[in-house]
Amino acid sequence: MVRESLDLLCIMLIVAGEFILIGSGIASGPVNIVFGVLLALVLPGYALSAAVFRMRSVRTAERAALTLGISLSVAVLGGLVLDALPSGLETQTWLFLLGGVTVAASVIALWRRTRHATAMRILESRPIALTVSSAPQEQASPEPPQLRLNRETTVYLLGVGQQILRRVPYRPMLISGLAFAVFLTGIVIAVNGAIAQQTSSPVTQLWMLPDKNAPTTLRLGIHTEAAQPMEYRLALSINGTSYSSWDPIFLTSTDTWEVSVTMPAPAPGDVEQVEADLYRADHPDTILRHVSIVLNGGATPIVSPSPVPTKGG
Repeated sequence: MVRESLDLLCIMLIVAGEFILIGSGIASGPVNIVFGVLLALVLPGYALSAAVFRMRSVRTAERAALTLGISLSVAVLGGLVLDALPSGLETQTWLFLLGGVTVAASVIALWRRTRHATAMRILESRPIALTVSSAPQEQASPEPPQLRLNRETTVYLLGVGQQILRRVPYRPMLISGLAFAVFLTGIVIAVNGAIAQQTSSPVTQLWMLPDKNAPTTLRLGIHTEAAQPMEYRLALSINGTSYSSWDPIFLTSTDTWEVSVTMPAPAPGDVEQVEADLYRADHPDTILRHVSIVLNGGATPIVSPSPVPTKGG
């Protein structure tokens, strides 16, 4: 029994090894690639097909097609589930999903193989006895022969029925259905991704840096990554008093806008707080990005950190 289930035991050992390597942090890039390919394209499909079918009755080509098709289906559907969860599409979540499916299917396949081996041992130890009885010859109207069914005969007939069902070409139909399901799922994901890319919120960066050669000259810049053209307004102020503004500023996908501004030099000992506020045209009263810099008379300007750009504006 151990020899017949050696493939499933090796699969579970591979998954356990990947858990250990990832958990300990000693897995290298090539090792992760090898285990990732196995978990995405081989192990889940092989384990699930072994849990559903008797692998000895499946030809090599059909087994390979089932393994690849089921593995891709698990990866695609699992990716949709993980994307909807707060944990997202992370290495650990992929490992738990694909590894968990593989181990669970391997356990089911081992249980089925154990049951089948036990049933075969029972049949081998009890030969099938098929008896036919007829009525005595002296009777005027003899009854037709009767077939007496016992437990062994019933098992035999069920086995014959199973052999007949195996001749039905359902496997090519199943493989074709899995391939079509994977193809259709890929199209749906691609369409949803394109729609999400079109409707996703842009990423916008704003910076204000002093010129190395002229400390009172400031370089302001805007960079955006958006699917649609965006309109902005940039306002510059000194100590809370408006100094200059730029409106409108049109930027398309991955565009960058820059300008240099010469500020009045503060007197020695004076401090000037220069602030730049960026607004979107569709939200004119909401500050999208804010940066500031402090100009000290006769000292090096102090730049305040710019907020990290995030999706959503």
